[in-house]
Amino acid sequence: ALGVSVAAYVLWYWVLKFMDVSRIAVFHNLQPIIATVVAYFWLGEQLGLSFFVGGIIVLAGVMTAEVQKRPGRRPTGEAIVGTGRFRAGRV
Repeated sequence: ALGVSVAAYVLWYWVLKFMDVSRIAVFHNLQPIIATVVAYFWLGEQLGLSFFVGGIIVLAGVMTAEVQKRPGRRPTGEAIVGTGRFRAGRV
């Protein structure tokens, strides 16, 4: 367990060099899905209906958070915070 924890932190800081923290944090939501799949193959755990329903909900949330804005839509002030061009309210 210690080795996996250390590897996770090393990977986290390595990825931080290339991506914004707010974008990486969204992928933390995938952690339970990945852990369950690993437990299924490695430990022989059984997957039930709740895993699949929960997994679909989590994946939908991650996809919603990661989908780029459609062209032609004006972003709100919150959407442009990470670009360094923050303006309060709507743009």
